[in-house]
Amino acid sequence: MTTKTMKITVYALFLSSFLYVLLAYSNFKNSQNSYINSIVHNWSLGPISQIEALKGECPPGQTSLLSNSWEGTFPGCYCGGGLVADLKDGSCTDQNGCSDVLALNPVKYKFWKGFNLCTKRGLNYLELKTAKAPNACGANFKACGVIDLLGNFLCYPEKEQCPYNYVKFINLNKTEIDFIDNKEIKNQENNKKIEKAKENYFVEILLESEKGNEGKLVFGYDENLTNGKIINEFKIEDEIPCMDSEQRNLAVKPYYFEKSNYNKGCSSNIGDLLLDDAFTKIDSESYQMLYSENNILDSLKSLPLFYSDYNYLESQTSLWANSYIGMNPKCVQRLLANDSSLNVLFKLDQSYQSHFYIKNLTLIAVFVTMFTIITSLFLLCANSFVFDNFPDYKFTLRTLVEICFTSLPSFIMSVILIMNFTPISLELSLFIDPECMDSNSNKVFRHYAERIVKGNFYVMLYFLSSIFGILINAYSNYKE
Repeated sequence: MTTKTMKITVYALFLSSFLYVLLAYSNFKNSQNSYINSIVHNWSLGPISQIEALKGECPPGQTSLLSNSWEGTFPGCYCGGGLVADLKDGSCTDQNGCSDVLALNPVKYKFWKGFNLCTKRGLNYLELKTAKAPNACGANFKACGVIDLLGNFLCYPEKEQCPYNYVKFINLNKTEIDFIDNKEIKNQENNKKIEKAKENYFVEILLESEKGNEGKLVFGYDENLTNGKIINEFKIEDEIPCMDSEQRNLAVKPYYFEKSNYNKGCSSNIGDLLLDDAFTKIDSESYQMLYSENNILDSLKSLPLFYSDYNYLESQTSLWANSYIGMNPKCVQRLLANDSSLNVLFKLDQSYQSHFYIKNLTLIAVFVTMFTIITSLFLLCANSFVFDNFPDYKFTLRTLVEICFTSLPSFIMSVILIMNFTPISLELSLFIDPECMDSNSNKVFRHYAERIVKGNFYVMLYFLSSIFGILINAYSNYKE
């Protein structure tokens, strides 16, 4: 192989390295990994067996009903000294009439229409006893209602109180009130348990009113509601939540630096679905009230141009509720045959977190490889001009410079990526099995496993091409 051919081979390896790391990043980025995070969050929440409306923090042993947060803002730059005031990404480089806008930290939503809805929850989904039919719970167990989206039933010991299987917002401005047996609960006192029968109980929460939206939330259990939904997950969103939990389905224009401004709109399918139609809208309130009661409003008021250009406070947002993402009871037993429920959830979360980390590392590797290609082209152009002036060090100097600034950075990044390979630390066969989960979940997990395997494969090719680049680069300089 001639020296010229070797040099061409080196540059071909640089280009192939860039292609491999780009393909690796594409596979990691499009793995639909956010669905794993959705399952971990959904399964970790126990069914609600008690709720009370408080004006302060929840007592020990109880947690707030709401499960999402106001995401906060990124830092930025405000320039108001010119004819037109403007907001810019990043820190201010020109201090003439410009000032930095500090980032605001995320705030977890706790209050809804004046109250912190504090709940007492049961075990996580994997620890619950479920059955495919209400009469299949077994001796000394009773069916409490439909526990998940597969239509499985929750089984509780006969002497234990079932969790709520009925949740509804009642608008008091409507002439007709849709309620169990078409009967309105007459109690007007918050947090009072209302006994309808020996096994039936309801709690109504009178919410602080907004004009045209006065009402109350009713949580209850009715043994006659065999198919009553057991709701466990509540989140705030303008429209039907996106299937991709990292995206926001907003009907408003967020403030320029709000983090939600950078992930607004449902743009990525998870499986075959864009929107999570399993969520049901329960109630609505204005952003003005939501931000005020959760101590966010004053921070927003301090942001430049918020009121003049981004004021969406009078717009409505909504409270959405969802049940569990389901798994066949027999598959749950197989999943827990050699593992605890907490460890299964931990492994799922670990897969999500490590994947998120390696995806960002791969993106860094893309830019590093771009740098090596640009550097190699620069050295190619400067070769005769610079290195011909150092004949005594032709091999040593050229080899060290070319390797250090071209092949070595890609090699280092490939080693880092291999050391942080995205592990599939949980056996995914049960999640892919069509008998175990719904068809869309099967498709998502199958897609996820394929993308991770392909991504790791391209990382290995990236590693090998960087090694060959170093060896051929050194040998070609030696031959000269």
